[in-house]
Amino acid sequence: MTSVCDAVTFATKHHMGQLDKNGDPYIRHVLRVGEAIWDSTKDKTLTMAAVLHDIVEDTDVTVDDVISKFGTDVGFIVSLLTRWPLQPDVDYIDRLTLSADAIRIKIADIHDNQRPGPMSDE
Repeated sequence: MTSVCDAVTFATKHHMGQLDKNGDPYIRHVLRVGEAIWDSTKDKTLTMAAVLHDIVEDTDVTVDDVISKFGTDVGFIVSLLTRWPLQPDVDYIDRLTLSADAIRIKIADIHDNQRPGPMSDE
């Protein structure tokens, strides 16, 4: 059985070298989302999905890879959270509504994305 630590290790490996819009290592974002989900639920499956929520969108990892390594429950949530190229927003939102867990993670993702960037000297 895989653990949250396995998901963190996997995400760290695959997001290696990626930076967010502020120039910080991207892995920090997915770890903050995972931490928010853990703090509110103490649910290992949801926390693993939260840590992996961008892995299919932003790396060469597939949903099948996630299912193979972390199981169908985690893979299903990650698949719902993955925005596919050229997918209309309405279709993405409709897919999210299939799972309260996916919605919970998406809200944590949006909340983290709204964090202020670094302070400027200007």
